[in-house]
Parts: sequence; C-alpha cells; structure tokens
Amino acid sequence: MSTARHNAEAAAALLGGLCAGGLRAVVVCPGSRSTPLALAASARRDLALYVVVDERAAGFLALGLARALAAPVALICTSGSAPLHFAPALAEAAATHAGLVVLTADRPVELHGVGAPQTLDQRRIFGALAGHARDLAAPDGKAPARSWALAGLDAAAAARAGQVAHLNLAFREPLWAPDGDVAPLILPAAVCTEAPRLPAADAVADLASRLAAQTNGLIHVGPHASGAPGFGAAVRRLGARLGWPVLAEAASGVRAGVEPDAVITAGEALARAPRFVDAHRPTAILRLGRAPHSRALNGWLAAARPALAVGVDRWGDRHDPEGLLTELWHAEPTALVDALAEALPEPAAVATWRSDFAAAERRARERLNTAAAEGLWAGTVSAALVRGLASCQGGGALQVASSMAHRDLDAFMPAEAGQRFEVTVSRGLNGIDGTVATAVGQALARAPAPSAVLLGDLACQHDLGGLAVAADLAAPLTAVVVHNGGGGIFDHLAIAAHPEHARLFRTPQPQVDLAAVARGLGVRAVEVHDADGLERALAEALPRPGADLIVAHIDAADDAARHRAAWAAAAEVIW
Repeated sequence: MSTARHNAEAAAALLGGLCAGGLRAVVVCPGSRSTPLALAASARRDLALYVVVDERAAGFLALGLARALAAPVALICTSGSAPLHFAPALAEAAATHAGLVVLTADRPVELHGVGAPQTLDQRRIFGALAGHARDLAAPDGKAPARSWALAGLDAAAAARAGQVAHLNLAFREPLWAPDGDVAPLILPAAVCTEAPRLPAADAVADLASRLAAQTNGLIHVGPHASGAPGFGAAVRRLGARLGWPVLAEAASGVRAGVEPDAVITAGEALARAPRFVDAHRPTAILRLGRAPHSRALNGWLAAARPALAVGVDRWGDRHDPEGLLTELWHAEPTALVDALAEALPEPAAVATWRSDFAAAERRARERLNTAAAEGLWAGTVSAALVRGLASCQGGGALQVASSMAHRDLDAFMPAEAGQRFEVTVSRGLNGIDGTVATAVGQALARAPAPSAVLLGDLACQHDLGGLAVAADLAAPLTAVVVHNGGGGIFDHLAIAAHPEHARLFRTPQPQVDLAAVARGLGVRAVEVHDADGLERALAEALPRPGADLIVAHIDAADDAARHRAAWAAAAEVIW
C-alpha cells in the first residue's frame, strides 16, 4: 500500500473520530504538509468547512464558530511557523473554555534536526494553552488507522470539556496520489457522558437558606456565565424570590427580552453615585460569570466586603480579583440557579432594598438614554447599533470589543430595545485582537441572520485580516467602528494627565483610512459624521447579505466630555 494511501486512511480515521465526538466545523489554512487533513475534511458532508489564508484570523474565526455552535471546531494548518499564529486565539479559547481542536501537520521524525525547511519542534508547541496534547507518528501501515480515530475522539471529548486540544500529526511524502484517495470514515456518534454539575440537594437547600437570610444582597451576572437555554429567565426568577436586584452586564445573556425593572442595566451609573453607594452596601453577593468590568462597581463591592459572597462557575474557575468570594461553587449555573429558586418560597412583597435599585435604575436609564440620543459620540453609536440590530428579523449576534466599546455598550444600550440577539465579548483575556474575525465566525454560524461587531479604530486596525475573511466568506456582518483617533479608553485613566499620553497610549493613526482599506479588501464601507448618517448607514447595511463597515467619526474631546456629563447627570437623580 502506498504512503499516500496510509496518509489518507489515517486522516480519514482522525476526522471520523472527531466527528463522532461532536465536531461541527473545520477551518483549513492552506499548506502542503497538511494535504491529507485538508482532503479528509473536504470529503465530509457533515462538516461546515471554511478556507482561510491567514492563520491568525483563522484562529479567531474558529473561536467565534465554537462559541456560536457550542460545539468543537477544528483548525488545520501546515508545519513550521504556521501554528504559532493560532496562539492569540487559543489563549482566549483556553481562558473562556471554547472547544477548539488544533490539527498541526508536521514533518516525520527523520526530517527533524537536519535542517529541513518548515520544520521545528511542534510537540507541546502551545504549552499551557493546550490542556490536551498528543503527538502522532507518521502513518506507515503498521499501526491501525483505528488509533487515529481514537485520538480524534479523545480530542473532541477534551474540547467538549472546555479544553484546547492539540494533535501534532506527522506525514511522509507523497502526501497525495490518485491511488491514495479513500472514502470518509463514518463512525457512530459517541455517547457523550457529562459529569454531574448540580451539587447534592441538601447542599443546595443549605445555600438557598443562607442566601435568603440576607435581605440586602445582589446578583451580579457577567460575561461567559452560562450558555444554557433559559439562563436569563432562571436568574431573574431567583432574584425575584430572594428580593435581590440582578445587575446584568450587556454580555451576560440576562438582559434579553425582559420587562421593566427585572434587571439593573445601569450598574456602572449606580456605582458612580456616591450617595446611593453609601446607602446601599450589600451584605451578600451571588456572582455568576466574570467579575465586573467596571472599576467603580468593583470598588463598591470591595468596600462593602459582604459576609457572604458566592461565586458560581461551570468550569470551577475563580473570578475574584478583589478577593471577595467566601465560597466557590463548581456547578452548571442554570441548573444551580433553577434549583435555588425552587428551594425558595415566593416573596410576600417586593423588598424595599430591591425597589430602591429599581427606582434608581429607571432614573439613571432615563438620563443615560437622553445622553445617548444627542450628537454623535460613543454612546450614540452603541444605542443606534442595538436598536438597528433589534429591528432586524432574526438577529444573530453582536460581538463587542473588550476595551471602551464594551463599557459603552453596557452603559448606553437601551434597555427597551427588545434584544433579540446574543451579545458576546472576549473577556477571557480582554484583548482587542481578533475582534472582527471572532465576529465573522459567529455570523457564519448564525447565517443568514444579520450580525454585527462594535469596536474602536485601533481594534479594527489590529484585525484587518478579519475584514478580509469577512469579505471572502461573504459573512452577514456589519462592523461599526467608533473612530476617535486612537485608544479612547486612556482618556478615562489617570495617565491622561501625562504629557506623553497621546504618543504612548492613545497612539493615533491619522494615516490609516479604514474605509479605503476595507474597500480594498472587498468590504462595502461608508463613513458617517452625524447621527442621521449613522442611522441611514445602519438601516442599509444590517439587513443586506455580505460584509459592511461603518466608520463613525467622533471628536475625542467631545466624547470624553459627554461621558463625564452622562455619568454626572445620572448620579444627580439616582439618590
């Protein structure tokens, strides 16, 4: 049997094992040494396949797909330096437990250490980023192809368990020949058993009793809390039964389709109101998902030092940079929240504590909405994009950059927008890289529903490869860029007073014409300079297929002043 056929059989077995383990999509980066893998993936009709030239963009595309599909996604690349470009996306995937399987093609053992091109030691190349890693020798017909199928099955299981899985796979030449083609190996779907994620009933009852004993508690829900259906409704129900307010961030999954006063969306504004903070120090906290992004909110909770602070995380990760948590529960959040609510009686009346937060929310939201309706600044852009996407039938997802864009969306997205789409943010490492490509992956998974991404000019420039992928794959994605001449978040930090602030931190890029670059990459692009122009651009771009870029030019000084005015106006009426 030829070497080419050994390669094809092993690759087919590997893909068969991966698909049996739940693999849903594969992103292929073209290269020679990975030929058997690319052909085996292409032969499968049960896989969505995307071809992306840029490995860095491909990694983030796979991340977005994995999040949207809630299933393992594979990356395929050739040998040498190619795998290294996956690292930024794998770091975010590992931090947020997005199931990626990386298949790196390699030279056989006899070509290592002798100066062969495109050859380096790829074993454990991703270090701690890959929770599951294996190195498979080149197929030679001696080891059964079944061993590659089992390797794929194990890698898929690791990805389903929230790990990045890495398989380094050697192949000898010839990598392909006409007599080497084989049929795809179709294996029965593996029985996927999941570990119990709900603690014992007596432990749940005890926790419910201890939470109920604290009348002045609050529930905070951050990003990456739970992807299970019904999570938002379960959290709101628990808040009502405890008589606690629910502070839900934009990317929490709890704000969607809620009635007035069901959640607190203006947590940042409340935390910036000194009189309200002084009068409302929580004695208990239930934290679901990541810690608050807001420094003001973190400061409020840290100063309160509640006697009972419970963190809940599906993976058992501790999200507690301020050292508040008194206990950490490793449990599936939706199941635990449901069980806690069941263990509690219906409240006899709305608690004063909860009604105080609801009244403050209404006053703050009114002022923030008013601020976001005037002029063209970051608040206006966030509010307009949310309204536009909510008005589309069957909206997909809104990915938001981790820096100032996330904070603005959280503060200024209108609570009454009837959010019919998912808000996502890469808060595992809070990086700005890969924002567009991640959004492309989510948009493709939800196509033909329209999706969007909100980001700043530097984040967009940092991921021009993502724009190229959006155009190439005709993703139904509208990218909205808040162009304020650099890193606007630094205008809100103490370093803004330093004389080197602009050069070292804001890093303006006046020579970069983002709209022209986007058009050169095949993306429709328009620039807007006022609120009416933004509304028109969104109305045109969001419903139509393909990729669009809207560059909203705002004045940095005016933007910073409007932020300060909005917070001051809200604080004035909150308490």
